[in-house]
Amino acid sequence: MEPTPNIPQKGPYAIELEAGTYWWCACGYSQKQPFCDGSHRGRGFTPRKAYSGSP
Repeated sequence: MEPTPNIPQKGPYAIELEAGTYWWCACGYSQKQPFCDGSHRGRGFTPRKAYSGSP
């Protein structure tokens, strides 16, 4: 059975980022939305690598 993600916000996140690599939350349980804080551990999710600027 596939794990079901939590949906913390049903709209875009307006954020400004410096160029770099970020980890996007896939489980929805992170307290640092929209980024991963490790809350996915034990939930069956893997964060997604995201880039801002040139990778």
